[in-house]
Amino acid sequence: MKFDLRIIYDRINVFVDYFIANITSDPDRNLRSLHSKCQTFIDAEEKLFLILLTTHFDSVHLAIDFHHKCNWNEIQQASEEYIWKICKEYILGREFTGNNLIGDHRRYFRCLPKDKKVEYSAKILVSYKQVIERYGSQVAFFEIGNKKVVFDVLYKKMKKIANFHPRLPRFDHLERLSRLHQFYVVPDRFYAEDSTGPLYGVICILFGARLSKDSGVTRRYLVKTFPYIWNEQIGGKFAIPDNSDFEQVMKSVEHWVVNQVRNWESLPSKRRYDKAFIFDIESCLCNWQKGKCLDGFR
Repeated sequence: MKFDLRIIYDRINVFVDYFIANITSDPDRNLRSLHSKCQTFIDAEEKLFLILLTTHFDSVHLAIDFHHKCNWNEIQQASEEYIWKICKEYILGREFTGNNLIGDHRRYFRCLPKDKKVEYSAKILVSYKQVIERYGSQVAFFEIGNKKVVFDVLYKKMKKIANFHPRLPRFDHLERLSRLHQFYVVPDRFYAEDSTGPLYGVICILFGARLSKDSGVTRRYLVKTFPYIWNEQIGGKFAIPDNSDFEQVMKSVEHWVVNQVRNWESLPSKRRYDKAFIFDIESCLCNWQKGKCLDGFR
Protein backbone atom coordinates (compact mmCIF):
# COMPACT_ATOMS: atom_id res chain seq x y z
CA MET A 1 0.00 0.00 0.00
CA LYS A 2 1.52 3.26 -1.15
CA PHE A 3 0.34 6.86 -1.11
CA ASP A 4 1.81 8.20 -4.32
CA LEU A 5 0.50 11.57 -5.53
CA ARG A 6 1.65 11.01 -9.11
CA ILE A 7 -0.36 7.80 -9.32
CA ILE A 8 -3.31 9.41 -7.51
CA TYR A 9 -3.42 12.18 -10.11
CA ASP A 10 -3.44 9.52 -12.84
CA ARG A 11 -6.48 7.93 -11.18
CA ILE A 12 -8.20 11.29 -10.87
CA ASN A 13 -7.64 11.80 -14.59
CA VAL A 14 -9.28 8.44 -15.31
CA PHE A 15 -12.20 9.33 -13.06
CA VAL A 16 -12.66 12.78 -14.61
CA ASP A 17 -12.83 11.17 -18.07
CA TYR A 18 -15.53 8.86 -16.73
CA PHE A 19 -17.30 11.77 -15.05
CA ILE A 20 -17.39 13.82 -18.26
CA ALA A 21 -18.63 10.86 -20.29
CA ASN A 22 -21.39 9.88 -17.88
CA ILE A 23 -22.90 13.15 -16.71
CA THR A 24 -25.62 14.85 -18.68
CA SER A 25 -27.46 18.06 -17.95
CA ASP A 26 -30.75 16.22 -18.50
CA PRO A 27 -32.32 14.51 -15.47
CA ASP A 28 -32.82 10.78 -15.74
CA ARG A 29 -36.06 9.27 -16.97
CA ASN A 30 -37.40 8.63 -13.45
CA LEU A 31 -36.78 12.23 -12.40
CA ARG A 32 -38.48 13.53 -15.54
CA SER A 33 -41.43 11.26 -14.80
CA LEU A 34 -41.61 12.49 -11.21
CA HIS A 35 -41.31 16.11 -12.32
CA SER A 36 -44.11 15.62 -14.84
CA LYS A 37 -46.39 14.13 -12.19
CA CYS A 38 -45.55 16.83 -9.65
CA GLN A 39 -46.58 19.46 -12.18
CA THR A 40 -50.15 18.13 -11.99
CA PHE A 41 -50.44 19.10 -8.31
CA ILE A 42 -51.61 22.53 -7.29
CA ASP A 43 -50.97 21.72 -3.64
CA ALA A 44 -47.25 21.89 -2.78
CA GLU A 45 -47.82 19.54 0.16
CA GLU A 46 -49.11 16.76 -2.11
CA LYS A 47 -46.13 17.27 -4.39
CA LEU A 48 -43.73 16.94 -1.44
CA PHE A 49 -45.50 13.83 -0.19
CA LEU A 50 -45.18 12.20 -3.62
CA ILE A 51 -41.45 12.93 -3.57
CA LEU A 52 -41.25 11.33 -0.11
CA LEU A 53 -43.00 8.22 -1.42
CA THR A 54 -40.64 8.12 -4.39
CA THR A 55 -37.67 8.13 -2.04
CA HIS A 56 -39.27 5.43 0.12
CA PHE A 57 -39.91 3.06 -2.79
CA ASP A 58 -37.11 4.35 -5.03
CA SER A 59 -39.78 4.08 -7.69
CA VAL A 60 -41.94 6.79 -9.24
CA HIS A 61 -44.42 4.15 -10.39
CA LEU A 62 -44.97 2.77 -6.88
CA ALA A 63 -45.06 6.26 -5.38
CA ILE A 64 -47.86 7.33 -7.74
CA ASP A 65 -49.66 4.04 -7.16
CA PHE A 66 -49.56 4.42 -3.36
CA HIS A 67 -50.52 8.09 -3.58
CA HIS A 68 -53.67 7.13 -5.48
CA LYS A 69 -54.59 4.95 -2.51
CA CYS A 70 -53.72 7.47 0.18
CA ASN A 71 -52.67 11.09 -0.34
CA TRP A 72 -51.13 13.57 2.07
CA ASN A 73 -54.43 15.12 3.08
CA GLU A 74 -55.68 11.68 4.09
CA ILE A 75 -52.46 10.91 5.97
CA GLN A 76 -52.85 14.13 7.93
CA GLN A 77 -56.35 13.13 9.02
CA ALA A 78 -55.53 9.47 9.60
CA SER A 79 -54.96 7.71 12.91
CA GLU A 80 -51.84 5.62 13.39
CA GLU A 81 -53.97 2.48 13.12
CA TYR A 82 -55.40 3.60 9.79
CA ILE A 83 -51.93 4.28 8.37
CA TRP A 84 -50.87 0.75 9.35
CA LYS A 85 -54.06 -0.57 7.71
CA ILE A 86 -53.35 1.27 4.45
CA CYS A 87 -49.76 0.02 4.35
CA LYS A 88 -50.88 -3.53 5.06
CA GLU A 89 -53.52 -3.48 2.32
CA TYR A 90 -51.18 -1.93 -0.20
CA ILE A 91 -48.12 -4.09 0.41
CA LEU A 92 -49.82 -7.44 0.98
CA GLY A 93 -51.89 -6.89 -2.15
CA ARG A 94 -48.89 -6.55 -4.48
CA GLU A 95 -46.06 -8.55 -5.93
CA PHE A 96 -43.02 -6.29 -6.10
CA THR A 97 -41.74 -7.44 -9.47
CA GLY A 98 -41.55 -5.92 -12.94
CA ASN A 99 -42.89 -2.36 -12.93
CA ASN A 100 -43.64 -2.78 -9.22
CA LEU A 101 -40.03 -3.47 -8.30
CA ILE A 102 -38.72 -1.46 -5.37
CA GLY A 103 -35.62 0.42 -6.54
CA ASP A 104 -32.02 -0.59 -5.95
CA HIS A 105 -31.37 2.27 -3.51
CA ARG A 106 -33.96 0.72 -1.20
CA ARG A 107 -32.40 -2.73 -1.43
CA TYR A 108 -32.79 -3.38 2.31
CA PHE A 109 -36.48 -2.54 2.15
CA ARG A 110 -36.88 -4.54 -1.07
CA CYS A 111 -35.44 -7.67 0.55
CA LEU A 112 -37.71 -7.60 3.59
CA PRO A 113 -40.57 -10.11 3.80
CA LYS A 114 -43.95 -8.50 3.22
CA ASP A 115 -44.95 -8.25 6.87
CA LYS A 116 -41.71 -6.41 7.60
CA LYS A 117 -42.28 -4.18 4.58
CA VAL A 118 -45.61 -3.21 6.14
CA GLU A 119 -43.95 -2.38 9.46
CA TYR A 120 -41.10 -0.48 7.78
CA SER A 121 -43.49 1.62 5.66
CA ALA A 122 -46.00 2.33 8.42
CA LYS A 123 -43.30 3.48 10.83
CA ILE A 124 -41.98 5.92 8.22
CA LEU A 125 -45.39 7.41 7.45
CA VAL A 126 -46.47 7.67 11.10
CA SER A 127 -43.15 9.25 12.05
CA TYR A 128 -43.14 11.57 9.02
CA LYS A 129 -46.63 12.79 9.86
CA GLN A 130 -45.66 13.46 13.48
CA VAL A 131 -42.46 15.29 12.54
CA ILE A 132 -44.18 17.45 9.93
CA GLU A 133 -46.97 18.34 12.39
CA ARG A 134 -44.37 19.88 14.70
CA TYR A 135 -43.15 22.14 11.89
CA GLY A 136 -46.60 22.96 10.52
CA SER A 137 -46.01 21.76 6.97
CA GLN A 138 -43.63 19.88 4.71
CA VAL A 139 -42.72 23.19 3.06
CA ALA A 140 -41.66 24.54 6.45
CA PHE A 141 -39.76 21.39 7.43
CA PHE A 142 -37.72 21.32 4.22
CA GLU A 143 -37.50 25.12 4.10
CA ILE A 144 -38.61 25.21 0.48
CA GLY A 145 -37.88 28.62 -0.99
CA ASN A 146 -35.45 29.62 1.76
CA LYS A 147 -32.39 30.84 -0.14
CA LYS A 148 -30.26 30.61 3.00
CA VAL A 149 -31.13 27.01 3.85
CA VAL A 150 -28.11 24.81 4.57
CA PHE A 151 -28.04 21.27 3.18
CA ASP A 152 -26.29 19.86 6.23
CA VAL A 153 -29.03 21.22 8.51
CA LEU A 154 -31.75 19.47 6.51
CA TYR A 155 -29.63 16.33 6.22
CA LYS A 156 -29.28 16.08 9.99
CA LYS A 157 -32.88 17.13 10.63
CA MET A 158 -34.16 14.22 8.53
CA LYS A 159 -32.83 11.80 11.15
CA LYS A 160 -35.99 12.61 13.08
CA ILE A 161 -37.95 10.53 10.55
CA ALA A 162 -38.07 6.80 11.31
CA ASN A 163 -35.88 4.66 9.03
CA PHE A 164 -34.21 7.74 7.57
CA HIS A 165 -31.15 7.52 9.82
CA PRO A 166 -28.92 5.99 7.10
CA ARG A 167 -27.19 8.40 4.74
CA LEU A 168 -28.64 7.14 1.45
CA PRO A 169 -32.37 7.85 1.89
CA ARG A 170 -31.63 11.29 3.34
CA PHE A 171 -29.17 12.22 0.61
CA ASP A 172 -31.40 10.80 -2.13
CA HIS A 173 -34.44 12.64 -0.84
CA LEU A 174 -32.71 15.99 -0.55
CA GLU A 175 -31.26 15.52 -4.03
CA ARG A 176 -34.76 14.97 -5.44
CA LEU A 177 -36.09 17.99 -3.58
CA SER A 178 -33.20 20.10 -4.82
CA ARG A 179 -33.48 19.04 -8.46
CA LEU A 180 -37.24 19.55 -8.45
CA HIS A 181 -37.05 22.96 -6.78
CA GLN A 182 -34.43 24.71 -8.92
CA PHE A 183 -31.55 23.58 -6.71
CA TYR A 184 -32.73 25.66 -3.78
CA VAL A 185 -30.35 23.69 -1.56
CA VAL A 186 -27.10 21.98 -2.57
CA PRO A 187 -24.47 20.11 -0.54
CA ASP A 188 -20.76 20.85 -0.37
CA ARG A 189 -20.00 17.18 0.31
CA PHE A 190 -21.61 13.76 0.00
CA TYR A 191 -20.82 12.30 3.46
CA ALA A 192 -18.45 9.57 2.27
CA GLU A 193 -17.90 8.30 5.82
CA ASP A 194 -21.49 7.05 6.00
CA SER A 195 -21.64 5.68 2.46
CA THR A 196 -20.56 2.55 0.64
CA GLY A 197 -20.12 3.22 -3.08
CA PRO A 198 -18.91 6.85 -2.84
CA LEU A 199 -16.57 5.92 0.02
CA TYR A 200 -15.09 3.08 -2.03
CA GLY A 201 -14.72 5.50 -4.93
CA VAL A 202 -12.68 7.92 -2.82
CA ILE A 203 -10.55 5.07 -1.43
CA CYS A 204 -10.04 3.77 -4.96
CA ILE A 205 -8.72 7.16 -6.09
CA LEU A 206 -6.28 7.34 -3.18
CA PHE A 207 -5.08 3.75 -3.04
CA GLY A 208 -6.34 1.91 -6.13
CA ALA A 209 -7.90 -0.58 -3.74
CA ARG A 210 -10.99 -1.25 -1.70
CA LEU A 211 -11.49 -0.62 1.99
CA SER A 212 -10.53 -4.04 3.37
CA LYS A 213 -8.08 -5.93 5.55
CA ASP A 214 -6.64 -7.58 2.44
CA SER A 215 -5.69 -4.23 0.90
CA GLY A 216 -4.38 -2.88 4.19
CA VAL A 217 -6.70 0.10 3.84
CA THR A 218 -8.85 -0.21 6.96
CA ARG A 219 -10.74 2.31 9.04
CA ARG A 220 -8.14 1.88 11.77
CA TYR A 221 -5.32 2.66 9.32
CA LEU A 222 -7.17 5.73 8.03
CA VAL A 223 -7.64 7.08 11.56
CA LYS A 224 -4.38 6.08 13.24
CA THR A 225 -1.67 6.19 10.54
CA PHE A 226 -2.95 7.87 7.41
CA PRO A 227 -3.44 11.44 8.79
CA TYR A 228 0.32 11.85 9.26
CA ILE A 229 1.02 10.80 5.66
CA TRP A 230 -1.82 12.95 4.35
CA ASN A 231 -0.80 16.07 6.23
CA GLU A 232 2.81 15.68 5.12
CA GLN A 233 1.93 15.37 1.42
CA ILE A 234 -1.33 17.36 1.16
CA GLY A 235 -1.99 19.34 4.34
CA GLY A 236 -2.85 23.03 4.04
CA LYS A 237 -6.57 23.78 4.06
CA PHE A 238 -7.21 20.06 3.57
CA ALA A 239 -5.17 19.00 6.62
CA ILE A 240 -6.69 16.39 8.89
CA PRO A 241 -6.91 17.79 12.45
CA ASP A 242 -5.16 15.96 15.28
CA ASN A 243 -7.10 13.16 16.95
CA SER A 244 -9.68 13.07 14.16
CA ASP A 245 -12.25 10.30 13.98
CA PHE A 246 -13.16 8.51 10.75
CA GLU A 247 -15.78 11.10 9.85
CA GLN A 248 -13.34 14.00 10.09
CA VAL A 249 -10.65 12.12 8.17
CA MET A 250 -13.03 11.39 5.32
CA LYS A 251 -14.42 14.92 5.38
CA SER A 252 -10.94 16.35 4.75
CA VAL A 253 -10.15 13.76 2.08
CA GLU A 254 -13.51 14.17 0.39
CA HIS A 255 -13.13 17.95 0.16
CA TRP A 256 -9.72 17.48 -1.46
CA VAL A 257 -11.00 14.96 -4.02
CA VAL A 258 -13.98 17.18 -4.89
CA ASN A 259 -11.66 20.19 -5.25
CA GLN A 260 -9.31 18.25 -7.52
CA VAL A 261 -12.11 17.06 -9.80
CA ARG A 262 -13.78 20.47 -9.91
CA ASN A 263 -10.53 22.16 -10.98
CA TRP A 264 -9.21 19.43 -13.27
CA GLU A 265 -8.02 20.94 -16.53
CA SER A 266 -10.08 18.69 -18.83
CA LEU A 267 -13.35 19.30 -16.99
CA PRO A 268 -15.57 21.70 -18.99
CA SER A 269 -16.10 24.97 -17.12
CA LYS A 270 -19.89 24.58 -17.20
CA ARG A 271 -19.46 21.42 -15.12
CA ARG A 272 -17.28 23.13 -12.51
CA TYR A 273 -20.03 25.53 -11.55
CA ASP A 274 -23.04 23.29 -12.11
CA LYS A 275 -25.29 23.34 -9.05
CA ALA A 276 -25.67 19.57 -9.40
CA PHE A 277 -21.90 19.03 -9.17
CA ILE A 278 -21.80 17.27 -5.78
CA PHE A 279 -24.86 15.16 -6.58
CA ASP A 280 -23.26 14.12 -9.87
CA ILE A 281 -19.83 13.33 -8.46
CA GLU A 282 -21.44 11.26 -5.70
CA SER A 283 -23.32 9.18 -8.24
CA CYS A 284 -20.33 8.79 -10.56
CA LEU A 285 -17.94 7.75 -7.78
CA CYS A 286 -20.40 5.06 -6.75
CA ASN A 287 -20.74 3.68 -10.29
CA TRP A 288 -17.10 4.19 -11.29
CA GLN A 289 -15.65 2.14 -8.44
CA LYS A 290 -17.81 -0.82 -9.47
CA GLY A 291 -16.69 -0.70 -13.10
CA LYS A 292 -13.77 -1.76 -15.20
CA CYS A 293 -11.73 1.25 -14.16
CA LEU A 294 -10.76 -0.68 -11.04
CA ASP A 295 -9.17 -3.43 -13.08
CA GLY A 296 -6.10 -1.37 -13.89
CA PHE A 297 -5.61 -0.36 -10.26
CA ARG A 298 -5.35 -3.80 -8.71
